[in-house]
Amino acid sequence: MKQALGHRLTTVFRRQGHYAFDQHNIASYPPADITLERIGKLADVDLPALLGQNSPSKT
Repeated sequence: MKQALGHRLTTVFRRQGHYAFDQHNIASYPPADITLERIGKLADVDLPALLGQNSPSKT
């Protein structure tokens, strides 16, 4: 999907389970935009910054 959609798609690699450290599997795909140790950490990601959007200024 990343090859087809390019920058319009944000990929997340959840480093958990049997795929977590399988180097052959990891090397088979383009690098993810975000790598998380736990899916719960997605709540901590600054999505506007990741998507290249400016954060609202605080005045």
